[in-house]
Amino acid sequence: MWARESGERLAQSQTVSESCPEAIEPLIAWMLQDLPSYANRVIQRSGRVGKSQKPKLSVFIAGKPEFKPLTLGPGVYSPRDLTQKAEEETQQVFFTTWERSYQEQQIIEFQNYHWAFLTRTTSGWRLAAVYSSLGSYPTSKPPTPIRESSEGVIGQGIKLWLRDCAVGKLRSRSLSKAFSPIKHHK
Repeated sequence: MWARESGERLAQSQTVSESCPEAIEPLIAWMLQDLPSYANRVIQRSGRVGKSQKPKLSVFIAGKPEFKPLTLGPGVYSPRDLTQKAEEETQQVFFTTWERSYQEQQIIEFQNYHWAFLTRTTSGWRLAAVYSSLGSYPTSKPPTPIRESSEGVIGQGIKLWLRDCAVGKLRSRSLSKAFSPIKHHK
């Protein structure tokens, strides 16, 4: 009886949704908790992995957000379609992901760096662009040059998460924290 009631309460708590935060800091904190699972679903659905095969790449942690913006002046890192107004309304965040690549009998770990540009619209937050640089872990080589990666695994994962956030399809943040590999400090 107790197990059935506990299971019902857990199922109910998993369906509780919260509204998408309007401020960038809580939005990113929540997104980074869920981003590895969203990115791994993108990898799984990409068709490169058979149903019986293990993915050759997995994202296992996303974290270390930094919100201090860099200037968006002309240059290689400037999103191509930003007008002056959009530039003022676009929020920047830097974060890292830790990923593993499985190659035959070897596991290779990467620490990758991402610079995301998000904008708030009437229908919720949207990803304007994301740039990524890939690095080795532990750091033995310099990271790769920054490249636009909105259609990559992390960019698609962010887009899917923002879509689910906008329509209230995310589990509650308290439940997300319970299953997150990242330690949460008060």
